[in-house]
Amino acid sequence: MKLAQAQQQYKQFLQSKLALSLSESQTETNILFARLTGLSQERQILNPSREISNSQSAFLETIQAERLRRKPIQYILSEAYFAGYPVFVSEAVLIPRPETELLLRLALAEISELASPRVYEIGLGSGCLAVSGLCENSHVFYEGCEISAAAFAVASRNIALYGLSSRSELAVGDFFALTPDLSGFDLLLSNPPYLSQLEYQQAQAELCWEPRQALTTGTADGLDFYRALADYQLLPRKMLLELSQNEAASIQALFKDRGWSTELEHDPNGHHRCLRLER
Repeated sequence: MKLAQAQQQYKQFLQSKLALSLSESQTETNILFARLTGLSQERQILNPSREISNSQSAFLETIQAERLRRKPIQYILSEAYFAGYPVFVSEAVLIPRPETELLLRLALAEISELASPRVYEIGLGSGCLAVSGLCENSHVFYEGCEISAAAFAVASRNIALYGLSSRSELAVGDFFALTPDLSGFDLLLSNPPYLSQLEYQQAQAELCWEPRQALTTGTADGLDFYRALADYQLLPRKMLLELSQNEAASIQALFKDRGWSTELEHDPNGHHRCLRLER
């Protein structure tokens, strides 16, 4: 089978069996065939008649069987991309999403003029924000915590793979139990669990593979983290928080009531995605 034919068949499989959109199926096909062939997307386009070997065909069949179980391609390949950086992922961490790249862009803009910025992240997950932030700004020192020991191991692995351990300090544990003093930091950022109980129950099938603890607190509105953070006393002057479009106004009001200057930021789809805080 030729490369172009195999790619087309895989896209059709995703659209017909998993109901993925055209853009979603194209993105996944690009990810998979880059791994399968070892070729960049540009090289694949230039070599549509390249033969797919028997072992590669068998690999594709295995992938399709796993995808029929709705297992995300990133978990199957143990790799995801965030802001162009490949990171190791397992089912212990959320799959990095393009929407969270807004958090990265805003953070980099906030610290761009600082000589030696200090950043703290609550909920490291895969470490994708830490890796990309450290790679994009060579002067930043990055600290953070992760409540899940398994997720902490993934974040530590990715930091080490990029050789960034000397500019970072990570801790495992509940932020509100660790009680770090962040008053001397330049920025706090977090992509916390924020899905409401109903949103989690109605989520697409692939989401059941991801760690529930990183997606929802299990309460009706999902705002537990934001309430606890709003009452925390040892915070820096600036924070960036990812949030749910559905609860953006409620979260904004929560911090406004405690004296924070707030601004909602939109993702490329026009949805409220991040809350910028300063006081």
